[in-house]
Amino acid sequence: MDSLNKMEFYKKHQLSSKLLIVDGMWGVGKSIIARLMSVFDDAECWRIDLPFDHIPQLYAKGSIKENAATALIVSLFDEITYNISISRSVNFRFKDESSIFGHPKKYDYMLRLLEGGGGDSLKDKVIIPIATHLSSSNNDFFLRAFGKRCQIIGCVRHPLFNVDYCSGYISRCQTDPRDLSLKFNYNEENLPFFAESWEDEYLEANNLEKSIKSISLLTKSYDENFDKMKKKYGDSSVLQIPYEDMVMKTDHVISLLSKFVGKDVNSKLYKRIKKRERIPRDSMAEGSGYNSLEWRRNIKNKKSDKIVMEERLKYIKNKVRANYYDEMLLLVEAYEKKWSVK
Repeated sequence: MDSLNKMEFYKKHQLSSKLLIVDGMWGVGKSIIARLMSVFDDAECWRIDLPFDHIPQLYAKGSIKENAATALIVSLFDEITYNISISRSVNFRFKDESSIFGHPKKYDYMLRLLEGGGGDSLKDKVIIPIATHLSSSNNDFFLRAFGKRCQIIGCVRHPLFNVDYCSGYISRCQTDPRDLSLKFNYNEENLPFFAESWEDEYLEANNLEKSIKSISLLTKSYDENFDKMKKKYGDSSVLQIPYEDMVMKTDHVISLLSKFVGKDVNSKLYKRIKKRERIPRDSMAEGSGYNSLEWRRNIKNKKSDKIVMEERLKYIKNKVRANYYDEMLLLVEAYEKKWSVK
């Protein structure tokens, strides 16, 4: 056992596929960015893989050694690259957000099913987007593990719209067995890992208050961590994009993405994707976020963003204690100042 504890795990020979982490909190537009990546010819269909959520946090909390975590994540990503090359473990569920049927290469994925596999089928000079939840909120694990093979996009959203998603998630995360986020035990309660250091407050608060506090702490952690990563690894390694720009200034976002990944936009694919995703949109309050939740356009007497935000603030004020409402006001002020949202 002692020899195993001292063993330094390492995977020397790696494929050359590129990992694009699309990270953020709940309901911040990760799937929009992941789908927009398909305008680049080298980009594969995006996916969600649980180890890419968990391993960075286990590493950040000191629950797994860096060399073991690195060897594991590199091996898993090489496996993903090979599986994508032969359409193994690819999402063929038609209505899923990450389904191959929402990607321009859908027919390629079908044809790959008929190939024999092996080295001749390997497509390793590609970009593979993986959407994660909070994986890069407090660590630089992916950049340490992959170096220049990895880039990270952090998605953010106005807290008045983000708070509903967070509250909805928090309402079920402790009791729903389908929720797979990391949790820890505290006084016989199974709490999400982001409740660490404020456990008693978390248990006392209602779901909306928990959501406000979580957004506040995670926003601070993300801001500090992305600044650190940018200073350490450079502007070409990390990028933050606000949801409002994704849906209202889509051409600007595509230009940013093109420069960030160093790829030209396929104009034909981009036109098709804009039509399918119904972007750009007139309002950041227009719809719920997913196609399955029915985005609606050109609704008569549609409320302005300003009115919707005022109504949301009023609702929150009536549902939370004063200190949480004050915290929400600070979040709104800071977000609008940083991202020029009015």
